[in-house]
Amino acid sequence: MLSWLRRVFKPEYVFQPRIALQRVRAAMSLVPPPATATRQFMLPWGMSVLVPAGDDHARMLETLGVVDLAVTETLWRLTDPGDHAVDAGANIGCMTAVLLARVRSDSGGHVTAIEAHPDVRRDLDQNIEQWRSATASVNVIGAALSSREGTVSLVEPDQFGSNRGLARVTDATASGLQVAAVTLDGVVESSDTIGVLKLDVEGHELEALRGATRLLANGGIRDCVFEDHGTAPTAVMQLFLDHGYEVFRVDRRLAGPVLLPMTSGDATPWLPANFLATRAPGRVVERFKPRGWQCLSSAASRNH
Repeated sequence: MLSWLRRVFKPEYVFQPRIALQRVRAAMSLVPPPATATRQFMLPWGMSVLVPAGDDHARMLETLGVVDLAVTETLWRLTDPGDHAVDAGANIGCMTAVLLARVRSDSGGHVTAIEAHPDVRRDLDQNIEQWRSATASVNVIGAALSSREGTVSLVEPDQFGSNRGLARVTDATASGLQVAAVTLDGVVESSDTIGVLKLDVEGHELEALRGATRLLANGGIRDCVFEDHGTAPTAVMQLFLDHGYEVFRVDRRLAGPVLLPMTSGDATPWLPANFLATRAPGRVVERFKPRGWQCLSSAASRNH
């Protein structure tokens, strides 16, 4: 019963009545949506995003108004003005937009967006181009994050046509699209640090973090938000633990996001398995105390 209520009374609808109304109208309409190659959506904080019409992102933005609310809210709460934020596995830039809205160029903040697939990167570039005049500095890197520089193979699964975020790095000798590989240590200057890292590279997270030995050893990554479907503690979690991080599971309730123990079995089963590794657990706990969904509030647009 509780699981059913969570599905029906979603915060995306409770805190965004316009999205709930939009979905009801769409369900009642007999007129199919226009057959366009690209659709434009307004994100809750006032930035628009262009999305290929057949992509899963278009479906999520149409029905929910936001992509992966728990991750979006976590990035919103943890990213500070002046931070260097990194979106690794940026896709078309929905999470890049969150980071850009928060770091503020007038405070010296900047964002690095990393996307390996060239077709997806072109859509990312298109979105970033429309944001440049009104947001913080952003640098786009067209490469895959890995444990060493060079070349890797990018494989497109069968579902790639509808979800282009599923392209994954495999062995360099395997058949697939050959793309450049970079390391986080190489991307981030030795004098710089990362405030928030969003890491979503389809199972290549461990190799990506093995390319950040300097940053991890020096505490140069304050917070990292990542997805992991293994049994905790996974190799990725253990790597963070070995470097002095605390790892939480991030879940959601109607009233707002919640932090759970890394090994918690109380997480919502139908949600992605999102985790947060941090060198500042006290700060994270304080940021998660306020109830509500800050990224969905009307103030989010005003603050941006």
